[in-house]
Amino acid sequence: MRKIIFILSVTLSLSLFSQENASKIDLRLGMGSSLVGSGDMLTTAFENELNYRINSHYAISPSIGIANSNYGVDDIAHYIQGNLNMFYSPFQNNKSMDFRIGLGASFLEYTSSFEYERYTLLNGKEYSRYDFPVEKSFGVNVILENTVKLSPRFLLGLKAFTQIYYGNINSGLMVKVGYSL
Repeated sequence: MRKIIFILSVTLSLSLFSQENASKIDLRLGMGSSLVGSGDMLTTAFENELNYRINSHYAISPSIGIANSNYGVDDIAHYIQGNLNMFYSPFQNNKSMDFRIGLGASFLEYTSSFEYERYTLLNGKEYSRYDFPVEKSFGVNVILENTVKLSPRFLLGLKAFTQIYYGNINSGLMVKVGYSL
């Protein structure tokens, strides 16, 4: 009987101790829409983000995003990007609601396709030629984000962003779900 009481008391004390410290790391997955190419292409965008809370006001986060579009001036467009952002939470980020402002660096690889030549052959069939330009550039991120803790582990947020690149811009909204590790 003593062994059972001892094992229960040790188990309960360890679980209570482990719940006192909130995790400083969380993983967030986002889905939304953006206007890329100076607003020319409407994309469906996805993002994976890993956040590390430095203290109650600052966090840092690397992320990877992809998007695809077949609605706009080009026939098809897609991009892949990598971001490194620093966030400031004016109302602290250790509560149930976290409003934060972010600024960071980004790398974008943007690929599109468009028809640049079309003519009719002698047999009556149409012939088209397409171009697939690839643009790679570095840029700056500006982010406004609000996240709500649904439970101690699960997060739900809304993100508005603008990414300014040389010769390109990407702006949009995204809904994000997260899990605190």
